[in-house]
Amino acid sequence: MISDPLARGRSLAAFFLRLEPSLWADIDASGLLEGTDLGAARGEWSVLALHACVRGLVAAGGFGDDNARALETFHAEVASAWNADPIVDESADERHERVAERMESYDAIALAAESRGAETVLERLGTAAARYVSGTDIARAGLADMLSELHDAIAQGSAESVREATA
Repeated sequence: MISDPLARGRSLAAFFLRLEPSLWADIDASGLLEGTDLGAARGEWSVLALHACVRGLVAAGGFGDDNARALETFHAEVASAWNADPIVDESADERHERVAERMESYDAIALAAESRGAETVLERLGTAAARYVSGTDIARAGLADMLSELHDAIAQGSAESVREATA
C-alpha cells in the first residue's frame, strides 16, 4: 500500500486520468449511445468512473484519516485536471454540484443494495448510470450492463493499484 496518503491520492488520480478517457472511447464506440448528447454522456460517465475509484480506494484502505486525506488529494488532482482541460461544457461550480449530486446518488444506491450482495449493487449502479449517461428515464439494458461491468473493473483495479504500489 502506498503509505503516504497524499501520494496515494495522486497515484489514484493518475490511474483515473489514464483510464477514464480510454474507457470512454470504448463506450462511445459501442453503439449504445445512439441519440444521446455525447458531451453530457461523457460528463456522466466520468462521475461513474470517479465513484468506482473512490470505492476501490475505500476497499483498499478503509475509512480512516489517511484514506480521507488520500481521497481529498484524489478529488483535488482530478478537479485540477478537469479545470485545465474540461471534458464537459460547464463551469467548475456546475461540475462540482453535478459530481456531488451523482456521488451522493451512487452512494445511496450502493448502501441500499449492499445487503442484497455485490451483484445487486453493480446492477443498480449500472442502471442508474445508464439513465444519467443516456439522459433518459429508461435505462438501456446493454448500456447498463456495460457500465456496471466497467464500474466493477475500475473499483477492483483502483484498489489493486493503491494496494500494490509502493510509492
